[in-house]
Amino acid sequence: MGRNQQVRLLGIILLLTSCRFALASSSEQQHWMEVHSNHFVVLTDMDTNHARSVAYRFEQMRYVFGGVMQKSTVNMPVPLQIIGFRSRAELLQYAPLYQGKPVDMAGFFEASPDRDFIALDLSTDDWSTALHEYTHALVHANFPPVPAWFDEGLAEYFATLKISNNGLEIGNISNANRMALSNMPAIKAGIPASKFTLHNVEGGQFSLEEALKHGPVLLVFFKISCPTCQFTLPYLERLYQGLKGKSVPAIVGISQNNQKDTAAFLRQYGVTFPVLLDDPRGYPVSNAYGITNVPTLFYVGQDGTIEVASVGWSRKDLEQITQRVEQDAKVANIALFRAGEQIPDLKAG
Repeated sequence: MGRNQQVRLLGIILLLTSCRFALASSSEQQHWMEVHSNHFVVLTDMDTNHARSVAYRFEQMRYVFGGVMQKSTVNMPVPLQIIGFRSRAELLQYAPLYQGKPVDMAGFFEASPDRDFIALDLSTDDWSTALHEYTHALVHANFPPVPAWFDEGLAEYFATLKISNNGLEIGNISNANRMALSNMPAIKAGIPASKFTLHNVEGGQFSLEEALKHGPVLLVFFKISCPTCQFTLPYLERLYQGLKGKSVPAIVGISQNNQKDTAAFLRQYGVTFPVLLDDPRGYPVSNAYGITNVPTLFYVGQDGTIEVASVGWSRKDLEQITQRVEQDAKVANIALFRAGEQIPDLKAG
């Protein structure tokens, strides 16, 4: 268990202790409550209806998992404690950290030797991250070791679980992914890049056709809620800083979020390279480039041909892109990675 995980787990335990002490007190200011179901305990600072809804949803998740996987008994080696926060701000006090900053997410799963925890932002019903991680725990507790592709596929499948008055839905594509998908195949290296014009975060315009007249362009498609994007963009900022003020090659982000949320993301993660806004009503540029996952990077040569295409986090691809940037900018030894950093080879988008 890493140091950050240990600190976060300690924080959750201290929260539980303080909340239960308050539950036992008669303070009128206390608003935490605890609700029990057959298999879950929900602690929340919202009302009883929200707490019961959370417990019901996870009971349904457990039931559906057993039915789909044909398990008459669903086992968990340790109890699961669900903590429901009334706001994202409260949740982020205990969220995983990246470079000292909390990762913006609607929920997360935390394992410990004697109890597992799920923390949720109850101001939204998008709990896909928490359901995804809970599925991993169910798979590991109820099956022998399985291949990673199977484990991840099941987690993505069960993360789509929705409960409504009409019953249960599972396996539906999310609205965000439906927007991003198109009938076009994903763009590969060697194919001409689609020309486009978009507004940037500051309100100005950027034309790919005009930019290519000056030199190559690195396009970076991202979404602010994507953990892999949150991991990747600070490294691309290092690449941008390594250009030492040179405008060629251009490094340009393309956000799938609105101006306000994108600007807040850029401040939080220290991103200063230019960022454009793809229209969230239809994502025309993302669709033109066949984007199905983010982050997706395209290094476009001055002749308009895509020279490198990369999806998700790939250390090898990023090193290749860095070499292209150094060559075209006539700079050397851009410090993309630093001593002591644990840099993964791959992270899925």
